[in-house]
Amino acid sequence: MMGKLIKKIVIILLAFGVFASTIFVESRIPVEAMSVTEKRVVVVPGDKEIQPGAEITTGSTESITVRYDDNGVVRLAPSSSVTFVKEGEDGYVFRLNSGRAWVNNVFTSSYLNVQSGGSLLLPRKAAFDIEAKNGSSVVRVFSSQVIVGLIPSDFAADKILRFQDSTLINSFLLAQGSQATISNDKVAQNEDVLRKLLYSKLIKEFQSSLMDKAAVAEDSWIADNLKADQELVRNVSQLKVDAINGRNLKFSSLESFAYQMDQTFSRMSDTLTFSEEKKTKRLIEGIFDHIYDTEYLLVFGRSTEAKERMNLFKKLIAEQFAGADEKMKSLLLGKLRKLYADLNFVLPDNALYEVKVAVSDLLASQLGHDAADITEKLGLIRDYINYAYALADTNLVQARLSLQQYYDRFTALMEAERSRLESVRFLVSEENQILDNLLRQYP
Repeated sequence: MMGKLIKKIVIILLAFGVFASTIFVESRIPVEAMSVTEKRVVVVPGDKEIQPGAEITTGSTESITVRYDDNGVVRLAPSSSVTFVKEGEDGYVFRLNSGRAWVNNVFTSSYLNVQSGGSLLLPRKAAFDIEAKNGSSVVRVFSSQVIVGLIPSDFAADKILRFQDSTLINSFLLAQGSQATISNDKVAQNEDVLRKLLYSKLIKEFQSSLMDKAAVAEDSWIADNLKADQELVRNVSQLKVDAINGRNLKFSSLESFAYQMDQTFSRMSDTLTFSEEKKTKRLIEGIFDHIYDTEYLLVFGRSTEAKERMNLFKKLIAEQFAGADEKMKSLLLGKLRKLYADLNFVLPDNALYEVKVAVSDLLASQLGHDAADITEKLGLIRDYINYAYALADTNLVQARLSLQQYYDRFTALMEAERSRLESVRFLVSEENQILDNLLRQYP
């Protein structure tokens, strides 16, 4: 049973919790899909580009979508207002002023912060509904997880937050299928108390619980957005397949004449090129040609050839990281992150799943050991939990396999980072919350 495996994971979580010792100590809607990544924010319909500081307001009968980058969306319900607060190198900040919004950042490589009253929401590739109502913010999570940060009254969004930060009073996690109500007055009037509150008490204070399925089923705003998200998944998936078909197969095999010629041309070009930037760009593009060809081969069922190309890609990536300077490592990591984001729609029953797993493992193996890197590694591992959620009702066997893969990777990460758990103690608390939530929904 799935429940037994989840309980097994919970046991190992608790064991690591004891080791870390301080973990629990107080201390109707338009569908959008962009074909290429664009660093801009536009309002749909009309594709009007907006800049930080712009406020978007809807009338009593209209819905508007704010679209950013590669398929990130913020949909506004009627009689709602949102402000585009900030654009940074790695993400965006929006603020819900009134009304209701649906946010989906599953298919974007940018980070996103959404402010509402006394809360700052940090979605982890999630789809969620947020409603400003009666002096509170009601948050409902429909896929992945959202970090709910409590913010002081003088909070200023001067940077993009990726995870728990000292600027937050405190924070807790909402997993798929759960909701919370954050009272603005409660946050503003009890900052010192909330800052010291135990995690287990914090989630009770803000009514963190499973969503009422009957109420959700009767909510037309939620139904419309879930339908729009399904269409967005199909659009993103089709764009990926179209891109693969359009790119075609660059090299039919490593023994092909075309590949040998390409290698010879590259060596000659390196000799005649004095720009290190151009050499680096050509080198990286040449390496990633192999994973792009792998995608093509997998889509067309040529798994044996795909495996050969994927292994070469992994070998070349590892070699580059081994001798790369920080600039080169940053370029490679950025390219891998973008590739992984392009595969966010892929589940274990998709032909491209092998590529997604390979890219995930490569990223995890090359990230460092500070809090940000450990958080990113855990985010990659949590995708296996997301697969279990996505498949639990339709493919229980695959859902259980995904949980096992999560368990194996999570225990390996905790063992590798044993001496550094203190810096990310909040993550294990979040992990318990995710698994408890899953167990309650799928006992």
